[in-house]
Amino acid sequence: MQLKRSYSIEIAGSARIAGREATLLMLRPNDAWRYGYVVAIDKKSGLMLQSVLLSLSGKPMERFQFVEISVGGDLDSVEIPSGSYNLGVNERADCEISDSPLKQDAPKWQTGWLPTGFVMTGSQLDRDGDQYSMVFSDGLAVLTVFVESVETSIKVPPFLAKSGATVALVSKVLVDGSFITVSVVGEIPGDTAKRIAESLTPLPDLGKTP
Repeated sequence: MQLKRSYSIEIAGSARIAGREATLLMLRPNDAWRYGYVVAIDKKSGLMLQSVLLSLSGKPMERFQFVEISVGGDLDSVEIPSGSYNLGVNERADCEISDSPLKQDAPKWQTGWLPTGFVMTGSQLDRDGDQYSMVFSDGLAVLTVFVESVETSIKVPPFLAKSGATVALVSKVLVDGSFITVSVVGEIPGDTAKRIAESLTPLPDLGKTP
């Protein structure tokens, strides 16, 4: 289980959330590179009714919680206004149904360091080829790394900003004699974002551009 590599999980009691009985789980991080969580799991359905993100000192930073929820029921009985989702002829022609997984661009950069348990879940090069992005997750926390081209990097100043538990770090990394702008955004400590950014290197055959 991916979570067990990153968190120690224990039952922390019971609570009533959104009028339903829930089991509280404490997820303590196994290191100081990520935050902890307290989640409330509905005893009957297994749905997560509440998630509280904790700082490194154990104080609540962000809270997600259902105030009211109805579990079960027949979807056929849900009233959907007729015509609300009607598509025009041209729109229907553009719609395709596919069982294929979402395409990921081939990796162009690599992280020399990530906290234990984080794995890449997606990567993408934008249409202009100016920005390459990678998404990583440990099963709970999610972070995204953006790498700008040399040309774009000249225009982007470094900075660090925080909003609640979310950090946005923009830094300059020297690669092959040129400074590249690397941004790390996610619900992780600032020191984690900084270490990830500093560890970034291009794959050997790709040179300086994302």
